[in-house]
Amino acid sequence: MPPHWDPVKRDKVWIKHKVKFEDVQHVFIDGYYVYTEKQYRNGEERNLFIGRTKSGRFYEGSMIVVNGDERLITAWKAGSDRIDFYEENRLKTENE
Repeated sequence: MPPHWDPVKRDKVWIKHKVKFEDVQHVFIDGYYVYTEKQYRNGEERNLFIGRTKSGRFYEGSMIVVNGDERLITAWKAGSDRIDFYEENRLKTENE
C-alpha cells in the first residue's frame, strides 16, 4: 500500500516543487525505490527515499510512519547525482 499525503501538504508540495502526489505514489506502487537515510526532525524519525516510476521519472523525498501508517512529508524531482545514487543502490539490493 503506498503512503498517503495530507491534502494541505499535497498542495504545498505542488506549489513549491511542482510535483504531483499521484506521480510520487507510483514510486511505491511500482516498487522501484530505496531508502537513503534516516533523519530526525521536529522530534520525528523520517525516512528519506529516492525512486523511479515505470514511466522513468525519478523522485526523492521524506516520509514518516505513524502507527504503522506511512505518510509522505515532501517530495521533489531527483537531480542527476541522486539518480546515479539510486541506480548504484538499486543494483546492490537486486543482487543481494
